[in-house]
Amino acid sequence: MPASFGRIAALLLVIATTGCGAFIARPRSDIDVITLEEMQQNRFLNAYDAVAALHANWLIIKPKTFGTTTGGQQPQVIIYLDENRMPNGVDDLRGIEVQRIQYIRHYDPVAATQRWGVGHTEGAIQVSTQPM
Repeated sequence: MPASFGRIAALLLVIATTGCGAFIARPRSDIDVITLEEMQQNRFLNAYDAVAALHANWLIIKPKTFGTTTGGQQPQVIIYLDENRMPNGVDDLRGIEVQRIQYIRHYDPVAATQRWGVGHTEGAIQVSTQPM
């Protein structure tokens, strides 16, 4: 029994670290960044295409089991172009051409709140036109 447990644990570790082979493995430090090179390799036209293809989970609003939103507004992922908050949220990503972008970074709700203040219950995506 212990030998089969070890094999199962090893298999689960391989699956967890490599996934199903449907995506490119990335170093842990880069998990929240899409680089210019990745966008150019895939020939994306705009920031939305890159995020949707490489990190669609950044765009998903997580269901809440309790609580309400402030002012009755729908929760949304906040989008920043450099340090400027974009007015239309995720839709603004479609208007940012890859040629202008150096990298795209995702911030979880805690990190986004620490950087930009309250109101980032779904996190934030920063599109930067400046090098890292």
